[in-house]
Amino acid sequence: VLYGASRPGDGQFQFSFEAAAGTNYTIQYTTALPGPWTSVLTIIGSGGPITVLDPNATGPQRFYRLKVGP
Repeated sequence: VLYGASRPGDGQFQFSFEAAAGTNYTIQYTTALPGPWTSVLTIIGSGGPITVLDPNATGPQRFYRLKVGP
């Protein structure tokens, strides 16, 4: 579940999601759909909320996706 999407500062984008313990998550972005997608972060869930802050979210649009698994 994604929640709390916001722009806390100029050129920044932030969102949170609930992460299952021990599950791998990869955050990717693109500036145009359908892609190509660029992986920016891979993390292992802690069993609670995780907040992601992208300090480089510049330009008129940026799309994010969260991949679950290896």
